[in-house]
Amino acid sequence: MSDVTFDDRSPSPGVSATVGVGAIAVVAAAFAGSAVAVAGAGIVLMAVGVQGGRRSLHTIGGVLCFGGVVLAGALGAAPGVALVGAAASVVAWDVGDHAIGLGGQVGRDARARRNVLEHLGISAGAAASVVVISGLSYALARRGNPGAAAGLIGAAVGLFAILLDW
Repeated sequence: MSDVTFDDRSPSPGVSATVGVGAIAVVAAAFAGSAVAVAGAGIVLMAVGVQGGRRSLHTIGGVLCFGGVVLAGALGAAPGVALVGAAASVVAWDVGDHAIGLGGQVGRDARARRNVLEHLGISAGAAASVVVISGLSYALARRGNPGAAAGLIGAAVGLFAILLDW
């Protein structure tokens, strides 16, 4: 009998995808100085969590990364920059979480690159939709159309709920 062990850590493409998308959030946080440290610490924790298949560490990193972008927005980063950074932090967390799940199902040595990239594309597409709708809502509200902005946000919430169930 051979001693074959199952390595349930995340496949390496999941780590690369998490860090790559998370870097966008860190750059967005850099527009407000000290917020970049919070987002940067978050991306490091996400990467370590995905690498080791440790969901709790990855989630703490995701919260820090998102919090760094929110802090950047509070410190004066442009709304568009903060919006894109927030979306990137959520996508990075989602891709990493998916990779951790893959590790538990198929193991670290599985050929998972295509799966990770497909998940990344779908998640990024959904996030891009949220960014566009949020940006339009912001523009409508600034131009004195809060009712239209609220309607657009309501439609976006409905669309997002449909997409989540899909």
